[in-house]
Amino acid sequence: MPESHFTIHQNGSYGIEGMMTFSTVPELLAKTDAWLCDHDGAVTINLQQVRHVDSAGLALLLEWMRLAREAGRSLQFENIPEQLTKLINVSNLQSLFQSSHS
Repeated sequence: MPESHFTIHQNGSYGIEGMMTFSTVPELLAKTDAWLCDHDGAVTINLQQVRHVDSAGLALLLEWMRLAREAGRSLQFENIPEQLTKLINVSNLQSLFQSSHS
């Protein structure tokens, strides 16, 4: 079974390593409270170590954006992998990720 890891780097900075796929998204979603409720302020999630992503991974990012917005938190994604950028483009969601760094 593919693995993924959610790591806390420092206050407001987190990273995902491994897979963001249908089989790993539930585990990553379960860790939402780790960053959403941990502190106030902006949140950055670094995606540099993501090795594989599918549409479920993209759906997870959209859900995180929604939850952060509802909580009044700023959320930004860094180092968006090319595979995810392609999914964003084919889904015509570029405007939602404009403020994120790729």
